[in-house]
Amino acid sequence: MAAETPESIFGLGAYAGASARLAGLGWSADALARSICARKGRMDNGDFIEPLRLARSLTVYGARSARVAPLDTAFEDPQDIAGLRAECEIALSDGFGGKLAIHPAQVDIINEVFARAPPD
Repeated sequence: MAAETPESIFGLGAYAGASARLAGLGWSADALARSICARKGRMDNGDFIEPLRLARSLTVYGARSARVAPLDTAFEDPQDIAGLRAECEIALSDGFGGKLAIHPAQVDIINEVFARAPPD
């Protein structure tokens, strides 16, 4: 995971040329929120808090500058398929090439949505 601590955010631009084996860069909203001592990672409307939105955007830039897939953070509720699909669609629109999963039930939806992503 490339972005899950405050320190890691400052290194997201340093992955270009790091290794031919590098295939993607991801971020963890949960780990990052804990590491900055945020009370919660999302606002009441479901949007990420500002520090996490910044980390999410920087993950896209860091991954694209390294010419690898940016991977969006996992969707926390494996039972909410509609919510997962909506968040995948937003991530696809924002330039992500994939999304992390925390449950096998999420894989088919993620694969379906990101099959439409341009090649990395």
